Amino acid sequence: MDKPEKHWKLKASDFSDRKLWPRFQSIYEHLLSRTSAPHAPGYIIPADHKWHRDLAVAGIVLGALKAMKPRLPKPMLDPAVFKL
Repeated sequence: MDKPEKHWKLKASDFSDRKLWPRFQSIYEHLLSRTSAPHAPGYIIPADHKWHRDLAVAGIVLGALKAMKPRLPKPMLDPAVFKL
């Protein structure tokens, strides 16, 4: 509203939707409380800056991989047997 260059984005429904905001927020909080469990945690990632978002996601993925302690599988063939 305060930036004339952004007025093109405004719609009449934006103002009527504001009345529904408390209900939207309640439903959103309920949804978030149901999408995270100890065995499958959910995360809220800030997305105001892409680098910050990417850093947060990379940290979560790295932590999960470290906890999993992945290992390469044992080879099914003995490479010493083959010559190229």
